[in-house]
Parts: sequence; structure tokens; C-alpha cells
Amino acid sequence: MTNLERVAYIRGLAEGLELDTDKKEVKVLDAMLTLLEDMALSISDLEEAYEDMADQLDVELHIRFKKSSHRFLF
Repeated sequence: MTNLERVAYIRGLAEGLELDTDKKEVKVLDAMLTLLEDMALSISDLEEAYEDMADQLDVELHIRFKKSSHRFLF
């Protein structure tokens, strides 16, 4: 289960409580869930960017290794 899925699950649990949305406590809970969702989205974006960079690095290292290994061939 991804972080976004977990946040959606928690939000569903909170909505299932059918709390009075005019109460201050519920507004705080909603703000916290929104923040949690934003953070989960940011983490997801960072993970995707990391994977892209890792893939690019693997390709670059593979290319450099192939070039350097040709130098030692007789």
C-alpha cells in the first residue's frame, strides 16, 4: 500500500466518523489530513525523480564502463 493509499484510507476513516465539520477540532483534523496528503504526494514525486536519476546514472556508468573497457583490449 502506497503512502497516498494509506492517507486516503485514513481520510475515509475520518469521514466515516461523520464529525461536525464546524467544530474547531474537526477543522484541525482535516488540515492535518490535507498536510499528510500533500507530504505523501511530495514523497511520491521525490521517489519518482530519484528512480529517474538512478536510471540515468546506470546508463551513464554503463556507457563509461564500456568505453573504458575498450582501452584495455589488445
